[in-house]
Amino acid sequence: MLCYKRKKINLSLVFAGQAVGIKLVEDRIWLTSFMDYDPGCFDDENYVYAIAGH
Repeated sequence: MLCYKRKKINLSLVFAGQAVGIKLVEDRIWLTSFMDYDPGCFDDENYVYAIAGH
């Protein structure tokens, strides 16, 4: 779960209890990272999480 501006965004149960990194890659677009993988991006304007490749 990712907490952003007092809102909780559920990425996946797979990441429960794990450290997930986020990095700003474009204006209002955040890349999520887990170990050596970048599973997707989070749009902080629309509160939408997009899975990579979809």
